[in-house]
Amino acid sequence: MAKKEMIAVVDIGSSKVVALIGEIDADGQVTLLGLGETAASGIKKGAIVDIEGTVKAIKSSLEKAEQIVGYSINSAVVSFTAPSIMSLNNKSVVAVTNLEREITPEDVNRVLNATKIVPIPPDKKIIKAIPRFYTVDGFSGVIDPIGMTGSRLEAETHIIAVSQSTFANLQKVTSRAGLNVLEFIPAILASAEAVLYPAEKELGCLLIDIGAGTMELTIYYEGSLFFTGAIPVGDQYITNDLAIGLRTPLAMAEKLKVEAGIALARLVEDDEYLEVENVGGTDKQKVSKQMVAAIIEARVREMFELARKEVRESGFTGLLPGGVILTGGGAMLPGVREVAQEIFDLPVRVGIPGGLGNLPTNLITPRYASAIGALMLAVKQYQEEPEDHDGMDFLSQLIQKIKSFFSELF
Repeated sequence: MAKKEMIAVVDIGSSKVVALIGEIDADGQVTLLGLGETAASGIKKGAIVDIEGTVKAIKSSLEKAEQIVGYSINSAVVSFTAPSIMSLNNKSVVAVTNLEREITPEDVNRVLNATKIVPIPPDKKIIKAIPRFYTVDGFSGVIDPIGMTGSRLEAETHIIAVSQSTFANLQKVTSRAGLNVLEFIPAILASAEAVLYPAEKELGCLLIDIGAGTMELTIYYEGSLFFTGAIPVGDQYITNDLAIGLRTPLAMAEKLKVEAGIALARLVEDDEYLEVENVGGTDKQKVSKQMVAAIIEARVREMFELARKEVRESGFTGLLPGGVILTGGGAMLPGVREVAQEIFDLPVRVGIPGGLGNLPTNLITPRYASAIGALMLAVKQYQEEPEDHDGMDFLSQLIQKIKSFFSELF
């Protein structure tokens, strides 16, 4: 393509809304042009609790990014957190109908549509059906069956659903913000795109995105998604514990966590002390840094125990030699990796977003993993588009593609 395209993503989290605007050149390379970030006061535990407050946050983040770029954005890919997210894997099989027994795109579409027919709770809505692998005449592990010869085509898909109300509220706030949503992406999938290595996905790994209000999890095994889930406990709970345990205002507790927080008490010297405001802000108290770390460690251990329980109940029975990868704002807390390693008894690393060039240093942190991952997924979609656009730009094609996907799904 000769001309350059603009593409935008909006990442709606519990603590912040981030808008990124990028420019894709003729070679499919993206340059980040604009960033806007606004506190998300209308979201708690990943759920929208204030429609107008969330609309304002989306508008504000977009306006900040647009001011940098000097370009008005009407369409964007939206990533979101959801405490109600659930997943399951489903299989289906179809007969290859053409006389030559060569598998066509139509055969693949038929088998994928068949896997989407699955019973889910009435309050849930399917938002993603991602192929895991195909089986052709009993030979499994096929990535792309088109063009292969066979009489029987089987597919297994990873189906992701969220509550009907969650999705309806997402549609409502983005619509009221004047945004045409090209695609809704679960934030955990965006984070996985930004921080996981292909080798980790192939070996089997667990990704934990520790947000402010939720902790989202996904398991990759043999290169594909096996499980996606969420726990309505996040980094904000650590702040709450500090505020209660030290009898200090929430703002002070958050500052304390960010500037002096450590998730493993044994890493702190006994004689280190901090001055902390009391509730009311009139006096200050002297507290040991080890006491602060002990409060944080207790909550972090509980969070990882809940995550381990979720993994055990997911139905996954294999090993995870790729280890555990932590990302999200909560993964930036010193000592959190060591606690996770003790709980899971697996190698643990903190996932830093990569894969996009020319990113400013302040964005290359776990805190922006889902926003950057959403941009990477949007760029990947662009790169998969054919060279000849027949007079249509990338965004128009993406809209049509997504509309077709959802019409088939429902």
